[in-house]
Amino acid sequence: RESSADKRKQQLRIAFCYLDDIKGKFREEFGKGGYPDVNQLSEGECARFNKTLGDRMKYVLNNDQILLANKNIEDIQDVMCENIEKVIERGEKVEALETQTRELEHESTAFRKKSNKLKTTMKWRDRRFAMVIGAIVLIIIVIIVIYFTTSGDDE
Repeated sequence: RESSADKRKQQLRIAFCYLDDIKGKFREEFGKGGYPDVNQLSEGECARFNKTLGDRMKYVLNNDQILLANKNIEDIQDVMCENIEKVIERGEKVEALETQTRELEHESTAFRKKSNKLKTTMKWRDRRFAMVIGAIVLIIIVIIVIYFTTSGDDE
């Protein structure tokens, strides 16, 4: 995510922070209030300050790690905000699905009632049809019986 310009700014910030820090430490150890004459320093003093240079570099880098940790925390906060937004969107989708489910449940209940009514209607229609067919067959049988009984009387 970090651009090369941001990295460069961070590197420069660390470098200038380090230089400013060692300048102050150098003045504390050797300056006695002013700027010391570097040529008057002994090898032992230079070696001792060499250790100070290493310690101060670690100090500056470790303090920069704190800044990086803060940046990581900000990144994590951004991710968490995105996740919360996604959860909210998902919740809205769940609510829409619940609404659709209720609508489908009402529609299925209405469909079931209509289909039961249609089933009953069709059953009665079939029964009426069977009764009409039965009546027609009965009438035909009665006609045949009457025909044979009356034609048998003529003989």
